[in-house]
Parts: sequence; structure tokens; C-alpha cells
Amino acid sequence: MRAQTKTSTPELLHSKRVSQFWLIFSIIGLISGWLYSSAIWLAIFLTCLLWLVSVSGLLWLARNPGAHALDFYRTPYWWLKLLDFEFKKEPKA
Repeated sequence: MRAQTKTSTPELLHSKRVSQFWLIFSIIGLISGWLYSSAIWLAIFLTCLLWLVSVSGLLWLARNPGAHALDFYRTPYWWLKLLDFEFKKEPKA
């Protein structure tokens, strides 16, 4: 099964950066307990983490068009790609 992605690489890169921001924000909220209880911050953190994993996988699939959807998770240290902000990889419009 090949994954069909309808979004472009710049949109996915933007979505990845937004999800990284909200993940960091939720970590700060979880540690400080600001505004919400820890249970709500944990739910927000897990949601942002799942969002980041899915966006990173879709971005990888967009950059590797012939790859299978599970090949992203078979690469060594795939979880380190979640932390890559990719500032030097600006998409060409």
C-alpha cells in the first residue's frame, strides 16, 4: 500500500513546525502546571506528540515518493527526526 499525500512539502514542513511549537508549549505547561491541571496538559502533550509523529511521517513520504508508509518507522532513529526543526531546509517555492 502506497500512501497518497495530497499536501505539498512546504505545507507539511509548516505543520511540523507548528506541532513542534505546541509540543514544547505543552511540555512547559505540564511541568509548571500553569492554567490547567496536569491531566489536561498530559492529554494535550500526547495529542501534539501523535500529531508530530504523523506529520513527520507524511513529510518523509512526500520526500520519498516510492517508499512504503511503514518504511519511515523502519529507519534507524526515526524518532530523532521529530526533533529536527529543519531551519536550513527551506522549501523552494
